[in-house]
Amino acid sequence: MENKVNLPVWHKTFDAVSDIVWLLDKEQRILCANTATESVLGRPPKDIIGLHCYEIAHPDKQPAAGCPLKLARKSMRREKMELMMGEKYVEFIVDPIADEAGRFNGAVHIMTDITERKRTQAEILKLLSRLAEKEKEIEEYLYTAAHDLRTPLICVQGFTANLKKDFKELAHLASSAATAEEISAATLRFTSGPAAESLDSVEEAARKIGQLLTSLLKVSRLGRLHMQPEILDTGAIVNNILTALSYQVKAAGAEITTGPLPHCKADKTALGHIFSNLLDNALKYRDCGRKLKITVRGEKNGNGAVVYSITDNGLGIKKNNLPKIWQVFYSGETSVPEKGEGIGLTMARRLADMNEGKLWAESKEGEGSAFYLELPAY
Repeated sequence: MENKVNLPVWHKTFDAVSDIVWLLDKEQRILCANTATESVLGRPPKDIIGLHCYEIAHPDKQPAAGCPLKLARKSMRREKMELMMGEKYVEFIVDPIADEAGRFNGAVHIMTDITERKRTQAEILKLLSRLAEKEKEIEEYLYTAAHDLRTPLICVQGFTANLKKDFKELAHLASSAATAEEISAATLRFTSGPAAESLDSVEEAARKIGQLLTSLLKVSRLGRLHMQPEILDTGAIVNNILTALSYQVKAAGAEITTGPLPHCKADKTALGHIFSNLLDNALKYRDCGRKLKITVRGEKNGNGAVVYSITDNGLGIKKNNLPKIWQVFYSGETSVPEKGEGIGLTMARRLADMNEGKLWAESKEGEGSAFYLELPAY
């Protein structure tokens, strides 16, 4: 077969195309190649004329499984294939050329760099996965909020019914021929008995409802926060937090040890909030029967991320309660002097997620807990 051929019109046309385009003969050898061959593969067209396409296109210089050229030769229709070449994804498209009898007589072979397309597809899938997680998260928030709001609302409804009953009794006495002594006694009973207690309960229920709604608003505002990732000195941030918590640390009689804390890339305010919450929880949920020891350290994991750990020898968490700690309004079953709103860990995990990271925990009741924060390394 002659390697030198006159460039047909199609060849001049495809020289303007950024994709690699080859014309193959019926033996699957390259007859013509456009100039993109050299710009993409680094080999001028004249050097590959006469070679089989797989000697150039396939990494091991052998036809790959599912080779589109083989399939096109058999099916006599366009065939496609995606293949990883080095660090790039390449799409192969083969359009067979038939002779007058309809038999295979060559093909047009196109190679397109689809690396960016694949990255975009992967990013879309990642975003869709996160969207599904957020939808599930919202459902959990709504369920929890509805459940936690129901109790104080029932309380308000019940005591309101009692108040209406007492008011009705007073109104009846006032409109009847009751003596002043009877009215006075009923009024005293109304203002100092169950009715007064009802008012206190209604007030507490209203406070609880207000607290729950405020907490929900705090969580909802997270979605509107704009993260500004930057290279952060995590050690300096943790030291500032420990300084701010020095009173609580002294009051708890805690011993806090810090190890290596590699830099990471994250939003500074978000990182400070996460560490503040985790350290505050470690101090709050301590075992008063032994000296509290907390260790904060981190290390790069070799996958472009740094993993920080905050470990303690506190009360620990029951195994079946561990998944619940991330739920909004959950504040644990342990008896501690001051429980929070039950949204700290929810917000901390959301902030980690918004910084392309993740937050998880391991714990054993009676022995302590370990929280792990993974964030991109710089």
